[in-house]
Amino acid sequence: MVKSRGDTHRERLQGFVIKTYDEKNEIGFYKDTSSLNNVLIYYVILTGRVNNAVNLISISINGQDIFLTLCEVEAYGECPAGKWSLPCSKQCSALCPDTCERDTGKCNTVCIGYSNPPQCDTACSSGKWGINCRHTCSDRCEGTCNAKTGQCDQGCKGYIDPPLCKTACTSITWGTNCSSNCSEHCYNSTCNSLNGNCIYGCKPGFQKADCTENCPKGQWGQNCSSACNENCYDGRCNNVNGSCVFGCIDGFQLPNCTMKCFRGTYGRNCSSNCSSTCENGECDPVNGACGLMATDDSSGTSTAIGIVLALLVVILIVIAIIMFRRKKRLQQGNLSALERLSKENLASAEIVNAETKIDTIKNEIENQKIPVEEEQPYNEVVEVEDTSIKVEYFNSFMASKNENFFLKQFEKIPEVNNVTQHVGLNPENKIKNRYKNICPYDHSRVHLATDPDKKDSDYINASYIRGFKNEIKFIAAQGPQKATLNDFVKMLLEQKVDVVVMLTELVEDTKVKCERYWPESDKMKAGQIKVKLGSTQVFADYTIRNLELSKKGGTTHSLTQIHFTSWPDKGVPSTQWSLVDVENHVNFIKTNKPIVVHCSAGVGRTGTFIALYNIMRQAEETGLVDFFKTVSKLREDRIFMVQTHSQYMFLHEAAQVAIVCMRTTLTIHDFNDRLKLLEQNHLGKTKLESEFKGLSEIFDHQMKDDDKDETDDNVYQNSDLGNVDQDKEKSHLVYLPGYKEKVQFILAKLPTTSNEAKEFWKLVATYNISLIVAIQEDSDTLNYLPNMKDDQPVHSPYELKSIYFNKNKLWEERRLTIQTPKVTKTSTVDRDETDAITHLSCVPCVMDSKNLLKIIKRCRECQSKSFGKVIFMCKNGVTWSGFMAVLSLLLDRLDNESYLSIPLVVGTIRSLEPRIISKFEQYRTLYQTIGRHIETSTQYTNMDRSRYQTLDNKQENSVQDKGDNNINTKEGNEYHNLDELVYANTA
Repeated sequence: MVKSRGDTHRERLQGFVIKTYDEKNEIGFYKDTSSLNNVLIYYVILTGRVNNAVNLISISINGQDIFLTLCEVEAYGECPAGKWSLPCSKQCSALCPDTCERDTGKCNTVCIGYSNPPQCDTACSSGKWGINCRHTCSDRCEGTCNAKTGQCDQGCKGYIDPPLCKTACTSITWGTNCSSNCSEHCYNSTCNSLNGNCIYGCKPGFQKADCTENCPKGQWGQNCSSACNENCYDGRCNNVNGSCVFGCIDGFQLPNCTMKCFRGTYGRNCSSNCSSTCENGECDPVNGACGLMATDDSSGTSTAIGIVLALLVVILIVIAIIMFRRKKRLQQGNLSALERLSKENLASAEIVNAETKIDTIKNEIENQKIPVEEEQPYNEVVEVEDTSIKVEYFNSFMASKNENFFLKQFEKIPEVNNVTQHVGLNPENKIKNRYKNICPYDHSRVHLATDPDKKDSDYINASYIRGFKNEIKFIAAQGPQKATLNDFVKMLLEQKVDVVVMLTELVEDTKVKCERYWPESDKMKAGQIKVKLGSTQVFADYTIRNLELSKKGGTTHSLTQIHFTSWPDKGVPSTQWSLVDVENHVNFIKTNKPIVVHCSAGVGRTGTFIALYNIMRQAEETGLVDFFKTVSKLREDRIFMVQTHSQYMFLHEAAQVAIVCMRTTLTIHDFNDRLKLLEQNHLGKTKLESEFKGLSEIFDHQMKDDDKDETDDNVYQNSDLGNVDQDKEKSHLVYLPGYKEKVQFILAKLPTTSNEAKEFWKLVATYNISLIVAIQEDSDTLNYLPNMKDDQPVHSPYELKSIYFNKNKLWEERRLTIQTPKVTKTSTVDRDETDAITHLSCVPCVMDSKNLLKIIKRCRECQSKSFGKVIFMCKNGVTWSGFMAVLSLLLDRLDNESYLSIPLVVGTIRSLEPRIISKFEQYRTLYQTIGRHIETSTQYTNMDRSRYQTLDNKQENSVQDKGDNNINTKEGNEYHNLDELVYANTA
């Protein structure tokens, strides 16, 4: 501030110059240019290094005869931030935020990390931070926070990015820096990110808030609310499924100890076989006594009495034989003395031996040491050869066998002896059997609950069937008749069945095969039980229904019915892939109740499906498959299981497909991680290549048959969609199923001649085609589309018009109308209305995952606006048209189910046309395109993982394949790591 004289000559100050200096140099400057002559006080702001400390100020005016007239010069300034003292040379304390008092260096009015300005020597208390400790530490911090910055220096609690802690843990992690995983026993594997407590509770078998503690002794199941079966040894059972940990008490069998021993067995876990001396091989299931049911205080005596009676019978028989031989000897007077002596000695020896055996048994009775036959499975067949096959050699095995081999092996399956069917053949129950010769064995039949006040029967034509591990896994039943429908539904409710697999149509070849036991809509009543239809999902080869069963005064029970609709009345399904898809689906459903499987009789198709299921569990557990033993074992539980040799051969073929697809099912959450593993090089090739090789070996023989060059000019004829038979179809058209339709896609060649173009438009006009996709691999194709300018039809017998056109780098899109003539007696065209059709012409481009995904997304957008069929066309009618159809089908499955098996879907399509995706490059591109779709799509972000929780459990997080999931398998089996099983079948 410069003050001029106030009395006179104020003008003399005009044009003054002010300069400031530090110890050596000029640092500030100002020159007056106002030309004012009456200013009393000048306020000026210097330019230059104005933040530096000033040691000297000068004021001057240049020129001759000039007088500098002024009153006073005052300079005002502050030290730079963080400095103090007259020359601003001292540093403020670190305890001050930014500034301190210029003269004393004390903090002005605030401290950082301390609570007592200006001294700032009292640190913030725990949990406080900032200026004068006025802020509270975030609850995201583990422990306390930094008193000065508030950041979480000791880590985050429920967040993953210290020290800022802005990114929350995922739903399956918790704790300091999200370093802990939620308990695997949390439902959905989801827990509170702060304390690890399970948000949705525990899986069955576990307790406490974090689900880390097993159910207490004697309890199991959800919330540990179920009591262990009283037949469990020591009262202990598995905390998850209730199976008895230490086995069963005498007289009951594993796994849940709810069923009494099968006929011919007794003791703990029914592991001992009744003595061969017992009549009909039957004995007391508790102590093994023959023919008598022993009590607790008389078991020893009863056993001894039974054996003594048996011995008396033996003695009488021996005496009778000796007397008979002596009498015969007397009649042989012409025998030599030596011969007579030999026969007499033989008779004497027989008596001595018999007496010796009797004495031995008496001694054993007295000492209660009755010998028992060596333990062996029920009705075990003594085999002359090992019929098991290693999984890794199964493709080679199948390639080396023909139908005659399977016929001969099927005929060797032994008949089951020592079984009875008294109850099923009882006259009052015979009418409940659909076929006279098919009813359950007495030892394995299902018993219905009976009312003592009513004269109802406990009989139903259904049998318990053991799984691979001898657990009661299935109920094989005949399809219900009118007379047995109520009993069938009653069985479902009493057994608390979660899953029903139906393998027959209600009517086949005009014959009723099964009565409908679910309502066509809403509700129906079966006896005292109400059956309500929940949801129904119809797919190409099967239908899934959700049913609710309820009884007055009881709880409602829900079950899932999977109705396979592609098994013909005679023979076997035309393809194995669809049945494997159903088996795969059933295996994903979590249940500890018997799975009911039925067809019409409950033996042929039913036995084939159950055998496939058991064989796949054997493959997963041991790396071996044994069809002969599996079917033999099924027939011990129910007659005629796997009824024909064609079913037996089909079983092998289906298992081959299932093994190739084993452990290849991926979810939207693990797909890309799994793909990275599949693309890793392993012993010179990737696992993805091994997967493709195993898949292709199934179709190699079909490919050889299809290598012949077909030159039929008319490639669009014989296209009757109502009667499609791929094996007999002579045209170049290929009909493929969609997600819910048996025929959704039609593959065709791009027309190359005028005649082909006309036939193509006839195909479009005749059937409900809503979308045409033409993949142009080069520009050398026939122009079969109408011109936008004159709308003249091009190579078409119909009136075609383009009503919309758009083009980008990947495709040209048209909307077309096709005007068809009226129906005449000679015309096969049945449309006479104008329908709009979308035509996408994919221009030549690089067929990588990025471009393919853009194209298929546009195809699906167009398809979603209509309900018609889709034609995919390419140069040879298969390569890229087939690829696009498979990709569309895979995306439909992924959107609806959140998981898929690419080998299963590709195999299903290749079973109809082996040339589709027959090269590894396309197979890899298919995976990459699906992966890109998942990565770029937002629709899966919040998808509920519980939809496929069972899948994740069954695959045991196989995506984290680090080689530590080894299972000790059967000795001599070279296959050990079950996570690698899908690749083992490619040796």
